Amino acid sequence: QNILLDPATGKVVLGSSDWIETASGYQIGKTGTQVLKEMAPIMGFDLPVRTATSGTVTISRTIESYPFSSCAAGTSRVHKLVIRYGSMGTTTWEIATSGGPVATFTVPATNSTASGTVYTYQVTIPTPTGSCTGWSQGTDTDDWWVRISPSSNDTMIYQIFLAAYDQIL
Repeated sequence: QNILLDPATGKVVLGSSDWIETASGYQIGKTGTQVLKEMAPIMGFDLPVRTATSGTVTISRTIESYPFSSCAAGTSRVHKLVIRYGSMGTTTWEIATSGGPVATFTVPATNSTASGTVYTYQVTIPTPTGSCTGWSQGTDTDDWWVRISPSSNDTMIYQIFLAAYDQIL
């Protein structure tokens, strides 16, 4: 476990499994830590949307290119949907392309549609090829969107955001 202090560059370099910790326990640079870098609204409507259909409904806009800047060196990119919703029952959500679903997950019931509850889910989305350090905003990817299947339950979606986190390696 080496610590390199380089006064010429101002760098402090730690071993691969080391991190800096404050007296109150806050960990800086610990492997697996996720740092929020950017968020983008992706809901396909300007106002909240309600659905009670038994079919599958697209609720986001179509994402035609990668919406975020590159990840930092020494990190990988993690994506999460941040959903504010109300639902009388569980709802199946999916990330889909013209080829079909890329990722599917279930969002629990809130038992009310009168106000929004926040639910965050780590999800796989179409991304540019290669390392995330080379990705950039506007890089072409497969077009994709978010769909829901409310299982005949009354569901109200207030907001949907796509979040990009850098996860420390």
